Amino acid sequence: MNKNTTAIVTLMTVAMCGSAWAGNDLEALGPLAESGSYAGQAMDVSGNLLAVGQKVSSNYVVMFYEHSAEGWEQSQAVNIGTRRAVSLAFGDGFVGAALSGSGSVSGVVLEPKGDSWDVAANLQNPDTSRFNNFGLAAASDDAVFITCNDNTQQYRDAVLVYERGSVGWQHVQTIAPSSAVCTLFAEDIDAAGDMLVIGATRVLGCSGGNQRGAHVYTRGESNWDHETTLQYGDSNGKWVACDGT
Repeated sequence: MNKNTTAIVTLMTVAMCGSAWAGNDLEALGPLAESGSYAGQAMDVSGNLLAVGQKVSSNYVVMFYEHSAEGWEQSQAVNIGTRRAVSLAFGDGFVGAALSGSGSVSGVVLEPKGDSWDVAANLQNPDTSRFNNFGLAAASDDAVFITCNDNTQQYRDAVLVYERGSVGWQHVQTIAPSSAVCTLFAEDIDAAGDMLVIGATRVLGCSGGNQRGAHVYTRGESNWDHETTLQYGDSNGKWVACDGT
């Protein structure tokens, strides 16, 4: 088993039980999470770097762990404010985080500064009367995507798109179907390079749901453009993933 495979197996163990392999034993990634810490609710990995959302005392943080031949070691805890990270996604040189609940900020972006990480930007909610209950985060080159509830639709059906430009991180687009009847749009999302995939599932016991499937978007000159929708079976779109190819 090579180093990268070992890291992947270790991460799977972290996701299942909040622990890491140490020889033949399980060793918890420290410090041990306190009761109600939400540790492990949000996590993502890039190479040998792991980010985990957690609560420490009264602070919500993103814990960074680095993997080496000796195992996982905590490298830093970054304070992200009064709302916890419910989803984390590594992009190219940054981490995007969707924050719990609702408010004027949908998420934050963490970027490395020297040998440490810091909050580089708050992702502003473009319409607090319309968007709330932020959920999933995805990221690609200079872009963060956050799912949320849209008060103009019956089901959670919007993806807020943020991009990093010359003036920093800005909301540039909202992706939502013209109609989401009987369809849970944005039940899952993933992004890589210039591709974004949004999963949509049929609402059980509801007549209709023609928006179900995996909606594929690609980066255009000014917007992310819808390319196609993959529809194979009633449950398609529950889980989606893409690698940019």
